[in-house]
Amino acid sequence: MHQIDPSRIIAFTFTNKAADEIASRLDRGGSVAGVHRGTIHAYCARILRDHGAHVGLRAGFGIADDEYQTSLLSRLNVAPRWQKTFLSQLSLHRFRDVPLQSRDADVAARYTARLLKANMVDFDQLVLLTAGLFELPDIAQQLRAAWDYVLVDEFQDLNMAQYRVVTGLAAEHRNIFAVGDDEQSIYSWTGADPRLFLTFSNHFGIANRIALEENHRCPENVVGPARRLVRLNAPLFDTHKTVTPLRSSVHAVQLHVFANDDNERRWLVNDLQRDRSEHGLAWREVAILYRQHTSAHPIEGDLIRAGIPCRSVAGRALADDSVVRHVVAALRVISYPADRIYQDAFLRESIPGPLLNTLNVEATATGESLVTVANRRASRSQPNDPDRPHLFRASYALHNLSGLGAQHTQLNPLIEELLSHRIGPTRTKLEQHHDELSDPSDIPEVVQLAQQLTEALSTQRRVQFDVPGPSRIPLRGMLGAAGMRQLLVDSTDHQPALVISDSDAAPFGLPLTLFKALQLIAARDFVDVFRDFTAIDLETTGKRVTDAGIVEIGAVRVRDGQPVEEFYSLVNPEMAIEAGAAEVHGYTDADVRDCRTFAQLWPELKAFIGTDVLIAHNGYQFDFPILRRMIRETGDAQVLSTYDTLPLARDLHPGSRKLEDLAKEFHIASGRAHHASDDTYTLVHVVGALGALKVKRARKTALAHLMDYLGVALALSDATHPEAVLFAEWSKVNALGRYSQSLDHYDAARARDGDPDLPTLEELIHLLGGRSLMAKLRIEKNAEERYPVELSRLRRLIDPSSAPLTEQIGTLLERIALSRHEGPESDVELDRVSLLTMHATKGLEFSRVYIIGAADADMLNGSPDRWTVEELEEARRLLYVGMTRTRDRLVLTRVDQRGEKDTTAQTFLDEMQLEEVRHDTLTV
Repeated sequence: MHQIDPSRIIAFTFTNKAADEIASRLDRGGSVAGVHRGTIHAYCARILRDHGAHVGLRAGFGIADDEYQTSLLSRLNVAPRWQKTFLSQLSLHRFRDVPLQSRDADVAARYTARLLKANMVDFDQLVLLTAGLFELPDIAQQLRAAWDYVLVDEFQDLNMAQYRVVTGLAAEHRNIFAVGDDEQSIYSWTGADPRLFLTFSNHFGIANRIALEENHRCPENVVGPARRLVRLNAPLFDTHKTVTPLRSSVHAVQLHVFANDDNERRWLVNDLQRDRSEHGLAWREVAILYRQHTSAHPIEGDLIRAGIPCRSVAGRALADDSVVRHVVAALRVISYPADRIYQDAFLRESIPGPLLNTLNVEATATGESLVTVANRRASRSQPNDPDRPHLFRASYALHNLSGLGAQHTQLNPLIEELLSHRIGPTRTKLEQHHDELSDPSDIPEVVQLAQQLTEALSTQRRVQFDVPGPSRIPLRGMLGAAGMRQLLVDSTDHQPALVISDSDAAPFGLPLTLFKALQLIAARDFVDVFRDFTAIDLETTGKRVTDAGIVEIGAVRVRDGQPVEEFYSLVNPEMAIEAGAAEVHGYTDADVRDCRTFAQLWPELKAFIGTDVLIAHNGYQFDFPILRRMIRETGDAQVLSTYDTLPLARDLHPGSRKLEDLAKEFHIASGRAHHASDDTYTLVHVVGALGALKVKRARKTALAHLMDYLGVALALSDATHPEAVLFAEWSKVNALGRYSQSLDHYDAARARDGDPDLPTLEELIHLLGGRSLMAKLRIEKNAEERYPVELSRLRRLIDPSSAPLTEQIGTLLERIALSRHEGPESDVELDRVSLLTMHATKGLEFSRVYIIGAADADMLNGSPDRWTVEELEEARRLLYVGMTRTRDRLVLTRVDQRGEKDTTAQTFLDEMQLEEVRHDTLTV
């Protein structure tokens, strides 16, 4: 109607998930593809990429996430127990001018200076620095010129700096629309201030505010007590608004009181089962809310033991997963190779827990970096020290990152390469037992099915499973989980479907044949990246890297996996050759007396290496430190990009990892051992053999996130082939585990199918091992299960790009860092009870809401005499938010004692005038 150009509109939301929801609603009324929508933090990061130099940032700055911040504070001698408190106080100081104590002010100054030196910004600074850009007239004009209309959702969650950003964009045209609810302002620790509504109203001269007074979600018997509670707060404007509920419910608001939290949980389990039995609601319609997320752990355990499916919705960030953390830590080192905090973070993901604890204690005591302490510990370790292999493996992995980064131009293959090296502590069953598995590329039926599926994808043909029994359900689910949902719907041009039957299967059956075919498709892009490099080998005067001289250098340039040019020379070391060394390589002082010195040879060798990655075997223990020392002694500051093949050999080959033994294993003619020229050519061929073996393993271990569907398919197909039996045993853990979606998929598909002969969900669970095993697996929080789930989530953040690799990594790291502000993920397709904090409920709604712990001590910290008016009012608003998540039934609980804490005070409950139902005894 108004002919507004969508590309001139910017909409700010609290999360990207909210932005997508707004987009989906707008799309119903026409195209809004041009509307820019997203979080304020994401907008600020983008603006600072273009204009950060005006506020002191250098190009390529990084975003300091929680881990970086706490690591930096540790280096500033802030005790771990105070770090979170300090950061909260710093935010309040930045956004609400709350004074810092003198000691905190000193730490804040040093913390900010260290961030600036490292070219890093934290989340607060993203907003503060962007707000500062609006103080620069020319830059402010450029920023404003991009938009004609500014929309702001969840206005009550803004702090003053965010307010300056969003209103700064509208300072000239004044076309700004804000929507929010001051009675739902619950994020004061981030600087959010509901009084900004008044500032906004005065700033833009708003005479008539639009009050949305109809409540379409909650029944009147919930709105009544909730409004009685929140109306006790001082009104922001002249009077409290009036809220009219448009729904009713037969369920009265209930307050149940128990002696302790054990009784509370037992009653909760019984009531959930009773309510479902009487009303038949899906579990996804139920939410259990609490103030602190630690409350979830005992509740979750009791629900799982009772057979009630549930999920603890913690707002878990992607980088919280151990394997993803390891990949991210590696990418950060590749992007910021000189940043010791990132180097330390990588080691923390690479070293086993007990050893890491020991190293952390020493690093804290000495004030040194973890890298320094680990290197010292490694250099002093004896060959029989059990920690020695862990220390050297972590060190090798850290040093190899420069070489891995130098070999890639695209992010996705780099991540696959990092994973193929099996960095990190977590292993899937496929990775643990890869040597027992058949290679998908060696099985004709698998290759043929992979070709058929690939062709179906390219021609948009539908796939149909013509198999007897119920296994077609998980087979379809496997295709969908592999990202091939388009194969499960009718094609637009009505091409005949690709029919897959048991006749297409290899001897181990159709489920495993399909799984391996999907592995083969996923592995199409797995390649050995080390096709272009320079291999090098040294022979020396002795074994000590600190003072040994070089007597022989061999280097071979490799292109597309083949040696194309050689550099070879004997070298005058200008020192005597030790007898032991001469016995190994056979050179005497007389052999090298008339040769050129390293300083004379280095310019020629440097030109030969060029920009290649330099590869050696056991290079970090010998060749590379000697070479770097000799280069420094020439006065050159050359930085080598290096890669050591020893860790990969250890990872892939169970036997001896000596170069000559690897050559025998791979049937490579090795020539004379301990002669640089022959050893270098041997190394070239060993690198190729290791690369091929690595790609083969990658094929066999791909798509671990489909193991839950495979487990269901194998359980329903009576697998007898030895390899299928192995997979059936491994994959039932995934199918029954806490991150499985296969059981929910089967139950929903069985209901749609309507075939009474299909096994019930309980029968399927019995086939997989039973409810008791399921409860055990879901309580244990198996990291191996989460590994493939989180890697799949990580890959979805990667876009194809022609930008330099450092920019691609930077974009991914920024998305991961910003994901910490995304709030909880909620998948309504999973039929499970949601357990979440009241802070995490905004934007969600359920038929049944249980608020566990509505007493004063549960809602506020400290003793009542220390609560400020602001804390009391925010606690009321928080409880109000939790209560108004329900559409039908609301239950609140209180206990006399929670753990060791007395919780009998119930100010808020009394304010709502709720009658309590007391359970002094509980019959189970």
